[in-house]
Amino acid sequence: MRFVNSYRDFTQIPEPDKRTFQVQKLLKRIKSLNRGEAEARNVNISVDTDPDSLETTADPYLIEQVLINLTKNAFRVLEGVADARVQLIGRFNKDNRAIIEVRDNGPGIEPESQQKIFIPFYSTERPASRGSSGIGLSLSRQIMRKHGGALAVQSDNESGTVFILRF
Repeated sequence: MRFVNSYRDFTQIPEPDKRTFQVQKLLKRIKSLNRGEAEARNVNISVDTDPDSLETTADPYLIEQVLINLTKNAFRVLEGVADARVQLIGRFNKDNRAIIEVRDNGPGIEPESQQKIFIPFYSTERPASRGSSGIGLSLSRQIMRKHGGALAVQSDNESGTVFILRF
């Protein structure tokens, strides 16, 4: 039943209701929504935007879902990490396009798993019963594609993982 519900959710992504919004305001909301869990898990969560007035055009509610998923994933991988940190960053990339990054200083994702994590129902967690259905990253990537954007990952054992939302 869990599989069926997850598959239904994956295939029923609504069309984005795009509007222009301030990235910093959205990131601060994500921080606020996750404050309790961050404190309970002893994770420092921070927001940084450059410039502070950075705006993008997207469906803020769908992007919020993506950011919540990425933040929750970061919290899970940071379990037991000393000085655990999640950074929510908004900035322009080299092409002068708005991007949002979700960075953690966790153990990183193995290179062979970095593309598999976007496959529906694939999970790096063993057993998957720790809270991962393997659908969140696939759903997040589909949401970004519906926006004409992309979701990418960069990760290594030294510096952790960063998920990049490109608009």
